[in-house]
Amino acid sequence: MAADLRSNGGGDSSVIEEFLSCTDVESYYTYGAIVRYSPQVKAAYDADQDDGVVRSPRQLIKNVRKTDSPYMGKLYLLTSPQTFSSADMFAVTVQDNGLGRIIGEATGNQPSSYGDILTFQLPASGIHFQVSFKKFIRSAPERDPADSLHPDIEAYITANEIIERQDAQLKKLREVVRAGPKMNSSGK
Repeated sequence: MAADLRSNGGGDSSVIEEFLSCTDVESYYTYGAIVRYSPQVKAAYDADQDDGVVRSPRQLIKNVRKTDSPYMGKLYLLTSPQTFSSADMFAVTVQDNGLGRIIGEATGNQPSSYGDILTFQLPASGIHFQVSFKKFIRSAPERDPADSLHPDIEAYITANEIIERQDAQLKKLREVVRAGPKMNSSGK
């Protein structure tokens, strides 16, 4: 099974759990977080507190399968520099937990990164801005610092491939699937 995250700007990270619930994965580690609380966070997110910093470590999740016939094959995710936010978290969770292989290019943001925002407007100028109050810490924090998630198997799109409307990542995915266990992590 392959999921294409290449032009995915993110969304809701609960998709990770939903997706994995259809596989035979026994368990996996989730992201941890550092949350800076404020009255604004309490108001915007109905938080229990309005002050302080809380660190939540990664957690081991026992996969609750939502099917009697879970997918039991290999998992591949395609990534690119346009893979951000929750899509990046999905790829990081898969790679950090050894659940599948990442094919393509490095993702567009760091595996441990800031998210969950508050929006403000300056009173005099009317300028709108956003501030993050949460740092998400990857499921394998010992792999930090990292500038992005690097694929297990690199496949870069060249100018010629763009002109000829070819897809290097899909081509590489097909090669890897056809080669099966013979292909090592470098993609050869």
